[in-house]
Amino acid sequence: MKRIFNGVFIMKTVTKFVFAVLTIGVLSGCASNDEMVEQQKQNTEQIEVLKSQLQEQDQKTTMTWEAVAQLQDDQETLKNQAEQAKNKYRVKEHDTLFSIAQEHGMTLEDLIQLNSQIKSPNRITIGQEINLK
Repeated sequence: MKRIFNGVFIMKTVTKFVFAVLTIGVLSGCASNDEMVEQQKQNTEQIEVLKSQLQEQDQKTTMTWEAVAQLQDDQETLKNQAEQAKNKYRVKEHDTLFSIAQEHGMTLEDLIQLNSQIKSPNRITIGQEINLK
């Protein structure tokens, strides 16, 4: 009887141990599962933050390229205006067509030819625009 009693005792002890191990395993599995769920939630939040940051950076990059394109357009406009300004001269006090021609290394006749809008070469006015090319 002692053997059976010991066997029953051993069986009960083994059963309790197995139950305890299974309970711990199940509970730790639940904890692991909860931890995994929490980790997935954190990962999802991080992904959303990174997506938002990437979208913001993309918008900034687009705005930068647009600003660069605008600056290039502005630079081209200024270059054209400067080029046109070199082709024109605004008459100042005491200027004559002859003095303007000399100042720009051309003959009076060439200057008159470029400015057919001038009716009388002896009458130019301050502020009048003269073609140089």
